[in-house]
Amino acid sequence: MLVFQKLRGIWVARGLEHDLAVEGRSLESVMDLIRRLVLAHVAFDRRHGRAPLSPFGAAPQRFWRAFDRATRLPALKSSDGAAGSDLGPITFALSSEFPAEPMARSAFDRSLGRGSHAGLVARPGRPVH
Repeated sequence: MLVFQKLRGIWVARGLEHDLAVEGRSLESVMDLIRRLVLAHVAFDRRHGRAPLSPFGAAPQRFWRAFDRATRLPALKSSDGAAGSDLGPITFALSSEFPAEPMARSAFDRSLGRGSHAGLVARPGRPVH
C-alpha cells in the first residue's frame, strides 16, 4: 500500500496489486481504513464464491514507481480476528511525493501540437501570438 499526502491535511492510502484507495485526515486513519476496506471486500468476495479482490485490477504504474521510491513502514496485520480474515501482513510505504495523474491535454492543446512546435507555424495573414 502506498501512503501519501494529497493536500495539507488529506492523506491517501492506495493499493497497488488491487487498485483500492481511501482518503482521511491522518496517516494512521488511512492505514486503518484501507485495511478495513480490503477485509470487507475479501469477505464479500468469499461469500459470493469469487477470488478475493478479483474485481480490482492493478494500480497505474505511477503509483508503483512512487512505492519503489517511498520509505517502508512497519507492516500491519490484516486480520480483524474473524475466522479466515488473515491475509498476511500488509506492507505500507510512505511517499513524500504526490503521484498526480498526468494532465489531460485539451482539444485546443492537441490542435496546437503542445509539447512540440507543430502548432506555432505562422499562417499567411495571421499573426503568431
